[in-house]
Amino acid sequence: MKKTVLTLVAVLAAMAGFAQDNLAQGKDAIATTGNAAAAVDGNTGTRWESAQEDNQTWQVDLGTAQEFNTIQIVWEGAYTKTYTIEAGDNVDGDGWLTDGTVIASGVNNAMPNTQTIKLTTPVTARYIKYNAIDRGTQWGNSFWEFRVFNAEDPVLTSIDLTASAAYASIGSAVTLTAAGKDQLGSPFETGTVTYTVEPADAGTVSGNIYTPTQAGSATITASVGDIHSNAVTVTAYDGEKIDLFTDWATRVEALGEDTKEDSKVGAFDANINSLWELYGNSEERNYETGFIVDLQANYDITAISVMFEGACSRDYQISFAGSNKEFGAPAFTWAGPEGVMFRTDFWTEGDAANSTKGVRYVKFLSTRAATQYGVKIYDFSVYGKSSELDATVPAISEVSAEATGDNSIAVYATGVDESEGNISFEFTLGSETLTASAASGTQAEAEFTGLKSGKEYTITVVAINEVGVKSEPATVTAITTGEPDPNLWAGAQITPNVYFAPNWAVNDNYSVDINETTATITTNEATPAIDNGIWQAQFFFLTDIATSKENTYDFKATFTADKDINATIKLYQRPEEGGSNDIFYFTEDIQLKAGEAFTLPKSDKFIAMKGIDMQNVGLLVAFGGNPAVTINVEDIVLKVNDGEQPEQPETNAISSVNTENASHNEASYNLAGQRVGSQYRGIVIQNGKKMIRK
Repeated sequence: MKKTVLTLVAVLAAMAGFAQDNLAQGKDAIATTGNAAAAVDGNTGTRWESAQEDNQTWQVDLGTAQEFNTIQIVWEGAYTKTYTIEAGDNVDGDGWLTDGTVIASGVNNAMPNTQTIKLTTPVTARYIKYNAIDRGTQWGNSFWEFRVFNAEDPVLTSIDLTASAAYASIGSAVTLTAAGKDQLGSPFETGTVTYTVEPADAGTVSGNIYTPTQAGSATITASVGDIHSNAVTVTAYDGEKIDLFTDWATRVEALGEDTKEDSKVGAFDANINSLWELYGNSEERNYETGFIVDLQANYDITAISVMFEGACSRDYQISFAGSNKEFGAPAFTWAGPEGVMFRTDFWTEGDAANSTKGVRYVKFLSTRAATQYGVKIYDFSVYGKSSELDATVPAISEVSAEATGDNSIAVYATGVDESEGNISFEFTLGSETLTASAASGTQAEAEFTGLKSGKEYTITVVAINEVGVKSEPATVTAITTGEPDPNLWAGAQITPNVYFAPNWAVNDNYSVDINETTATITTNEATPAIDNGIWQAQFFFLTDIATSKENTYDFKATFTADKDINATIKLYQRPEEGGSNDIFYFTEDIQLKAGEAFTLPKSDKFIAMKGIDMQNVGLLVAFGGNPAVTINVEDIVLKVNDGEQPEQPETNAISSVNTENASHNEASYNLAGQRVGSQYRGIVIQNGKKMIRK
């Protein structure tokens, strides 16, 4: 279908210059089978198509006897092999020509496309009958148009200009072909042709050879006197095609969905009959698939060509990386139509949204296929020239930081790189990243504000050269001035980690908001109270707080839920963070009443806890086996005890304290408030917490 459409376009373009009257257009026509009139309606989108049999006949009535000397037939693919053409003035009762004279005959050994038959002598007749004796294909006989002319002497009427390539490297030869045509679209000698190139400095023409002299697009036309051709466009690029075929098996990495392994070489072997087949399983065709190719040296990319089979990509991106293989934002992005489309996309450096300099790795990533048949690539070609930035990686030569106040730290860095141009720096503290730039060998500076007083901060610094290659990271620490907040939690970096699994099926139907000493947890569905269902909703807040066995600590937090629920609260370090489930400050089961604040411990004073050597202290709130609920956690305090002995609180909660930690705790009291020894069995209050001694 694609080729047929192109043929029709070419025919229409050829007919645009005709200066002869078609004597058959709009006249009456008959045929043994098929719609005869479709061949004389002047529309190359309709056709006469006979039955799929030999010995078919088509005839036109010119209305009156007229003189003509040329017959032209525009064929569809189903052509006639052997034919005769008759002309005359008499017809029988059915309207068919009788006693006609054969004015032409012949054999078509191939599909003739547009066939022009020039008669040896002019003929005057009213009826012209075409006898299709046998067919050239298994189909019927079919032509778009049957034209009749009394042609004048042929003269040059139009010029059809073509170029041997639409894309070419600077300095290469592109052959121009200026084909002259007469009034009927038949070939005609052009004589001397003059070529015009716009812009004039884009390239030169010598004879019929165009040579581009600079990158970019040029428009070329051919002229003979006042007859001008169509325009052709040739886009030039610098550099040469990079060899991707040698060692392709080790330099090409498949990405995303399934790739037909034995087809990979098809995109790089310069063989138009082989292709790379990439597949995906999504019915919506929005899967990711593609590849990364290692150029094995650094290049400045000047052009990329992607030739697709009909199973093409609807949306894709091409990204570049330097020697560190860290890809930046896409340089080229295609968002195309649905459906089958054989096409070639040609990108030049002038199209690029991001840098094409110093490239070693090229990534093609299709994010949506145009059909259900995957993504198939006949050819993937990369053009470029050796980069002056070949393999250069910046380095950080100096880095330092200092407090500039109670709440701010300045950081300084100097980078060096063999390439010319500025070096960019990324300074990262927690989730905040600041940027600055400076020339190679000179210092860049950034300042973080809004920090906590008297707190040590670690800042990570990375240098990036102009082609996006990054240095190895460096770190530096500094302590803000002023007195630190005694509440360790207030200055901590806090990261939530959630296991929410109603019926033990993990999902993300929840939300967590954190703001220093507060947090809000919301679940949007209930968790069944079966199979120890409490663990179906675990919200863990991991911090960078470290505690020491040399200190005693105070902890307090207030919990409020919008429904009646049971919960377990635990202060510990998870095993995956380097801790142990058996080493914890406390684990406590509590009951929350809807809308009522519950402070743990239930006292205005803190509960004193003997210290433990622990890194990355975390707070667990587990409340599975409950309805969908919102829990607010407020006024979280974790601090080193200031020496004050806390009062024994009234509490309905019963705690568990690990044996190792309990041996260091202070005195125990029975429920009457009397101090008891270590041999006492029953419910005791120790460090403000109820426990059962057995």
